[in-house]
Amino acid sequence: MNSAFAKNERHVAAVPPVLRLLGDFAVEPAALSPTSRKARALLARLVLADAPLARDRLSALLWTPRPDAQAHASLRQCLVELKPWTRASPPLLHAGRETVAIARTQLIDEISLLHA
Repeated sequence: MNSAFAKNERHVAAVPPVLRLLGDFAVEPAALSPTSRKARALLARLVLADAPLARDRLSALLWTPRPDAQAHASLRQCLVELKPWTRASPPLLHAGRETVAIARTQLIDEISLLHA
């Protein structure tokens, strides 16, 4: 884990983070960039959603061949990797008991720019 995101620290964004989905996946600042493919896929799916997505739906989408309990555990682990997103100030990712959502108004992504 990056030391800049210790347990009690929060990332304060001076400028909105940029999430690039077209071409190679990239996040600026790089400190927010997830390393796993599943975490990147989760962020991409959340950016494409118009509303919060159910955890059941996300775990079924990203971990199809796994049993439900294992898929849910994998989603939880993926969300642990995205802790810098939930601990940012303001939070960039909201992970509730039933749903997960990205704070689209708090970041810049290419998909939103195309719709503008």
